[in-house]
Amino acid sequence: MAVRRAVLALLVALSFTAEAADSAVGTWKLNLAKSKFSPGPAPRSKTRVYEPGPNGLKVMVTTVDAAGGTRVSEVRESFDLKHYGFQGNGPFQQVSPERLDDNKVNAELTIHPGVTVNSMRVVSKDGKRLTITIRGQDERGRPI
Repeated sequence: MAVRRAVLALLVALSFTAEAADSAVGTWKLNLAKSKFSPGPAPRSKTRVYEPGPNGLKVMVTTVDAAGGTRVSEVRESFDLKHYGFQGNGPFQQVSPERLDDNKVNAELTIHPGVTVNSMRVVSKDGKRLTITIRGQDERGRPI
């Protein structure tokens, strides 16, 4: 009986550790006052939800654009540099993420075949701020 309790306690501890392993897990709402969009326009709102999955994360993004249209996209990703497809009507088709450390993830995002951008996701050390920087060019060579 004592062995069963120890195993159960270990399994519970491991499940909490696995969930806490990614500092992005949780719901993040865009703070427009502290955000920059170049080129614009900025969206009206954006909410990102990161949930732990069996081999990585489930990421759901809901954006209300400047005109009031809503975009929802979802992807399940692991940090193995493989390409993972998005579901929904967001701007990206695929993501290829790589974990750099406990708080940083670098990713290549595919917009269209032949058009990719780089994304850096950083969670602050205190876990209170998520910063995403996207750099690249569109099909006409204009900065994104």
